[in-house]
Amino acid sequence: MNDIPVFNNAGNSTSLTETSDVDTDTTDLTVQPGDVLTGMLDVADIETDAALLALVIRGGTETSAGVWQLSGRYGTLELDTNNSNTWTYTPDKWDAINALRQGQAVTDTFQFKVSDGDGGVA
Repeated sequence: MNDIPVFNNAGNSTSLTETSDVDTDTTDLTVQPGDVLTGMLDVADIETDAALLALVIRGGTETSAGVWQLSGRYGTLELDTNNSNTWTYTPDKWDAINALRQGQAVTDTFQFKVSDGDGGVA
């Protein structure tokens, strides 16, 4: 029997708040909590060493060995599986960001996939 790999961390979220100005850089935005747009994914499999698990962004593109990217509505997510499965979200869709009303809250959602090489996928 092949157990499926699992994500050990809860969902991550960061809030960006549109300002009244025309934004052209992430320093123009209010970021909560703690101005952090990065994190780390923790995955495990009872039968497979975590270093051997394949982790990707669903729908993403591998831009270089072990580095995945996917553009969302308001920014781009990058996952670096060579660097402890760290992710970075970069708001870079300035037309969409500037179209928001001041203080409006929106969501960019991304999904990850982890597989163990034996058919187990989460």
